[in-house]
Amino acid sequence: MAEQKKGWFIQNLANLITVLGLISSLWLFIIGVSYPDMLWLVLVLGIVAGLSDFLDGKIARRLNIRTPFGVTMDRIRDKIFVCLTLGLLAWQYRPNNGNRILSTLTETLVVLIIILEILIFSTHVYGLYKKNNVSAGQNGKIKMFGEFFAIAFWLISLNIDKYFSLNSFSYIAYLVASVLIASFFFGAKGFAIYCQKYSQPQRPKEQL
Repeated sequence: MAEQKKGWFIQNLANLITVLGLISSLWLFIIGVSYPDMLWLVLVLGIVAGLSDFLDGKIARRLNIRTPFGVTMDRIRDKIFVCLTLGLLAWQYRPNNGNRILSTLTETLVVLIIILEILIFSTHVYGLYKKNNVSAGQNGKIKMFGEFFAIAFWLISLNIDKYFSLNSFSYIAYLVASVLIASFFFGAKGFAIYCQKYSQPQRPKEQL
């Protein structure tokens, strides 16, 4: 029995969710820079961007609509979300509990992660050019989960402090820094594996 042809909307559903996440990431950054007091909206947009990363891959695999274009758009959305949001948080909402060492550590980790994300995306582009498998490895998935986790707790604690007059971020900042350290470790490990794989000469295909 021939497979039923999917309509345009179903065929592009995962990509549409990815674009929604991309728009949310850019909007989050604009709101954070222009209206830093609107923390609730920054949190909502962060949740939308994070959920889009979870949903687009699930839907693409479930409906068998995964494409190289969709994978690349997913990576672009992830990098923009992580780099812009972490940069915004470190610049606009940095830890301010009197612990200068913690603040400096967090800001340094954010800079290192942004640089690492750019390098990782460069290997993705190179892998596409070489027609290699550019699917995210286990290290990359752990890294991405850790980054989303750190961003989510950072934003949630900021909202709790603002709207409930608490001081939770003074303590959450330690958790955020710890998760960022772990994310950088797994990201650097995954990047090293990519570099090692791409540096090896490809073996010619055997003749049948």
